[in-house]
Amino acid sequence: GYADSEIPLYSWGGGLAVRKSVEDAVTWDFDTLIEDTVFMWFAVENGASFEVVETRFRNQSPLSLTEMFEQRRRWLVGTIRSEEYLPLGHQLLLTVRNVVWGFSPILLVLTTPLLLSPIRLPELLPLEVVTWVLLALTLVWILGGIRYYDYRAQALPVVLLSPLVILFHALGAMWGFLLPPQTFHATPKSTDAEANDSLE
Repeated sequence: GYADSEIPLYSWGGGLAVRKSVEDAVTWDFDTLIEDTVFMWFAVENGASFEVVETRFRNQSPLSLTEMFEQRRRWLVGTIRSEEYLPLGHQLLLTVRNVVWGFSPILLVLTTPLLLSPIRLPELLPLEVVTWVLLALTLVWILGGIRYYDYRAQALPVVLLSPLVILFHALGAMWGFLLPPQTFHATPKSTDAEANDSLE
């Protein structure tokens, strides 16, 4: 979504290459859990431009599902606490993204029996409508991933694994809604030695 947005909703520090002049002007001195994203917001708001480059970065992913959940938890809460730095339109878009991100899976689990049941209770209609809307928005994210791959064969894993990936990512976000972190938690990195040991 970078190339399609005036201000990216999130930024991943491991994938940013920043000019020193921009870095010196904006600095990284922000009281936030998501310093890379807030840096990008401030930079663009203060006149910096950005360009999406089709390349690959080698980076360290979280070493376990627990660490991944913790990282997503921090990302979710960080965007909520820092959204004041964004224009109103982007704040609304970010809110929709966060709700879809954190609540789609649990709503699906809660309402699947209702959707499959032949009995329709009028009192539960609003819940069904919300579920279908969130599922539709989730589908938009999946189609965005397919579009990124230009509908090539590489998109097939995106389609097949999307439900599982969305669930894992959303569990961390939902954890952030239920129990927001109070401090910054950096994802631990493995050393080359540790990586070599794991291969032996």
